[in-house]
Amino acid sequence: MLKQLRPIMTSKAYAQLVKRLNEPGPGRLPAVWEATVMGQLAVMGTLAIETKLPNGKRPDIHFAAPDGFAFIADITTISDRGVDLRNPIDQFNKIIEEEKAALGLPIGGVQLDVREEPELLNSGGSRRRLRLPPHGELRDYVRTIIMPELKRQLDAKQWPLSFVADDGVAGFRLTIAEGPHSTGSYGCYAPPTVVDVNPLYHKLKEKAEEQLRDVPDLAGIIACDGDCAAMTSDKRHGAVGTDQIVQHFLKNFPHIGFVMVLTIKAEQMGWMQGRKETLTLQSHVWTRPDISPRLKEILVELATKLPTPINSATNGAYRAVESGYGRGHGVFGMSPPTGIKIGARHLMELLSGRRTVEEFNREMNFRSSIEPADPSERNMFPNPFESALAAGRLPIQITVEETGENGRDNVLQIEFGDPDPAISPFC
Repeated sequence: MLKQLRPIMTSKAYAQLVKRLNEPGPGRLPAVWEATVMGQLAVMGTLAIETKLPNGKRPDIHFAAPDGFAFIADITTISDRGVDLRNPIDQFNKIIEEEKAALGLPIGGVQLDVREEPELLNSGGSRRRLRLPPHGELRDYVRTIIMPELKRQLDAKQWPLSFVADDGVAGFRLTIAEGPHSTGSYGCYAPPTVVDVNPLYHKLKEKAEEQLRDVPDLAGIIACDGDCAAMTSDKRHGAVGTDQIVQHFLKNFPHIGFVMVLTIKAEQMGWMQGRKETLTLQSHVWTRPDISPRLKEILVELATKLPTPINSATNGAYRAVESGYGRGHGVFGMSPPTGIKIGARHLMELLSGRRTVEEFNREMNFRSSIEPADPSERNMFPNPFESALAAGRLPIQITVEETGENGRDNVLQIEFGDPDPAISPFC
């Protein structure tokens, strides 16, 4: 996609896009969506990026199909970050785990059940809210309210530990017992309950009022999933649906001709160890009745040509804020009858010294020749490269598969020959 975009972007704009793709943080996932959508449009017609309008605004896309049909659009990636900040259950769990370590308690064993209450909105209606302290006050609350009581119970030899809150600040039950795992329960707060009070509507409204205000031509918004429940809502359990939200938006902003929503659908296949997740890109397009059907044809073609996702929106959002490039390797296995399959990056890290043999053995649960076999331990299998070398068996053929699992790595198939008498005893 970047190769398609480089010739049509200014050097400054291209450098900014690449910088956002490389830097961990909340701007990374939006950059991925922008590069993907614009990169595909670039091969479908004539694409101009951030061309200045008479009103001074610079929408992301000015697109013209080969038949001359044209439109302007802005791309936006929408998440539930604000919703999560109002309901900071993950951060609360993390802080409890960190603070209880100061009491000498091991990791795990936490049972946290959080109550909820409706939050009345000034515009009418209500939304679900977990009864937790505000995000910025969580650590102080845990340190000054919860931990002193848990310490008192520890000193009194009380076990398991427990804490119950039920006041104007918070409502939850916390229990700490033995065990490596932590569990809990809380209400599903992310699905939208009010048609114009949710992240999807807010972001569409923002684009319509700012970037796409007074646009002289057909203009629309391409909204991409950054882990936003409102983009996949189906009106169950008191929620309003995505269709309701978009239709309400188009009614209130008649200068917007269309909205395209791109989401990622995850389906679990199989059971237990054989379970696999299948990811597909889903697209939905809303247009005004007076818009030519040609617009929808172009947008449908765009969606069908976008690459297959390798992460859900939720996992993609997590990966985007992490440093590095992900594992990108990890492929390893035996290739019958006398071969080995290994990720190319994994092998390069070994040969370059970035990964030691000890680290490789530990990760793959192998042992070296100087370690005794111990069936009770995980390292009961010898390092297969060391075993092959000890037997005098050298590689006789190496083939490369273009991609490994999920397209993240090249895979080397290494075939070993018979023992070579030049480096091993006759047999």
